[in-house]
Amino acid sequence: MKILNNFRSMQLHNKALCIVYALALLTVGLVIGSEKAHAQSGNVYALPQAQVAGTVYEALVLQVAVKEVEATMPARATGAGLGSAAGLLLASNVNSHQRATVNTVGVALGGLLGERTANATMKTAAQEIIVRLELPGGGFRTLVIVQPAPFDQVFPQETVYVSEVRGAYRVLKRTL
Repeated sequence: MKILNNFRSMQLHNKALCIVYALALLTVGLVIGSEKAHAQSGNVYALPQAQVAGTVYEALVLQVAVKEVEATMPARATGAGLGSAAGLLLASNVNSHQRATVNTVGVALGGLLGERTANATMKTAAQEIIVRLELPGGGFRTLVIVQPAPFDQVFPQETVYVSEVRGAYRVLKRTL
């Protein structure tokens, strides 16, 4: 409660600096705590997939659909943090007998709106591709592979290569 009272008594520019510092700490925490990305599309490879041998199969594309991929958890958490800070900044300027309640509601609503805004604006496209792999020694296997953007567009009945490197699958256009 003492921290909240001290925050309320600060001048506006000092409040803004405190919020920036808190967001910087939040961002550092998210960067340190987040898992490494495993890129599976376009010409972007994650470190675990670079300079590593994998398996390549010939495949026939059966079906292709473009889907949306939700925003990442770090992006949504950053949106929630920014929204909470904005909500607190707005709520702390309200003169009320129930300051703690107003600040709490401002933080909660700001965080919710910030997270929802980040989720809505940070979505990406992905290609959902159903392929029939030709297995060595005969036989077939049908797989669905979801490749986030940037991706090379493929079409049904097109022959492609499917690579598997450390459990990550990627559809590659064939060049003749």
